[in-house]
Amino acid sequence: DRFGRTNQKHIFAVGDVTVDAPFTHVAEHRARGVLTNLILPGPFNRPIDFKQAVPRCTFTDPEVASAGLLEAEAVTRFGSRKIKSYTLALSKVDRAVCEDRADGFVKIVTRGVRGQIVGATVVAPRAGEMISELTLAMRHKIPLRKLATLIHPYPTYSLAIRQTADLWLLELLNRA
Repeated sequence: DRFGRTNQKHIFAVGDVTVDAPFTHVAEHRARGVLTNLILPGPFNRPIDFKQAVPRCTFTDPEVASAGLLEAEAVTRFGSRKIKSYTLALSKVDRAVCEDRADGFVKIVTRGVRGQIVGATVVAPRAGEMISELTLAMRHKIPLRKLATLIHPYPTYSLAIRQTADLWLLELLNRA
């Protein structure tokens, strides 16, 4: 159930037996929720959040990380007129260029005029670390335009996220 209990109220389930997302980080998230509910029973129980975007990471070279919907899935779900994607080549990121690791990209899929982030893919060194900023934005409905205002350290790979958000702003300025 939403608290991690099985049909036997004294038995809880976490990890791969819950089937929906067989990742170590999802199992850990669910286990933390169950542990919280075991320590703070009764009125302090809180449901485990099953609906947030789950980051998916493949630790290749470069790493591949994604969360939420792919562009094609977003178009199927919301329609092509409501979906816009922004892609930045890693060759535009100073840190990647300096380290001669410019193969890759950041792609952010948005919905609506506000730029609500519904999906993201990062192919880059440290992509598994970079995707967390985007899953946080998805979970709390932080639009892409607000990521353009966030200070990112220079030079870092994560600056690519801000630079991708800048593409949203540039498009808006070009329309004006």
